[in-house]
Amino acid sequence: MREAQTAATAFSSGATLPDCFDPHRNNREWCALNLHDAWARFCRSLVLDSAFASTTTLSGTLVPPVVSSEGLAVSAVRKAFSRGGSVWEPQWASAADAVKAAVALRIANRAQVTAGLGASPNPDEDLRLVRNFIAHRNIRTALDLRRLRGRLGAPPGDLVDSLLGMPSPPYSSLFERWIEELISIGAVASK
Repeated sequence: MREAQTAATAFSSGATLPDCFDPHRNNREWCALNLHDAWARFCRSLVLDSAFASTTTLSGTLVPPVVSSEGLAVSAVRKAFSRGGSVWEPQWASAADAVKAAVALRIANRAQVTAGLGASPNPDEDLRLVRNFIAHRNIRTALDLRRLRGRLGAPPGDLVDSLLGMPSPPYSSLFERWIEELISIGAVASK
């Protein structure tokens, strides 16, 4: 939540001079990257810590471990996804991947985790498309972003900035709406 709020604050800080547009736009793109990364780390921590760390949910319930270490939890996830290697992990920011990992690990709080992460609306896929375009500017990611912009009815302008900043009532921007939705989803998944 803290990282999401930091991204929201940075995103809403406006450019005060005309020559500040490019740095401001770059900052807003950074906010989207940061939010995606924070969401991925949250989902990874939620699932893996539930598997081995004897965590306590937000409602105060102790989650008994199912494995003795994070390494064993990650190994079990790799097997469930039929992937191996010493560095591969699922796309934790994807609700589908995080839920599959939770189910594969048979974490005690998997019903709550899967219900929370599987909630709708979940902007994880839309945020991923924006993140991928920012991180990998190429024809494929540009086409994905243009399809997203069309689906969401984004106004003309900079591909990312005009999308993220477009009004999304009751929120001041689409980016703010995504933050609030992810915070809500995270809270439900953590109960």
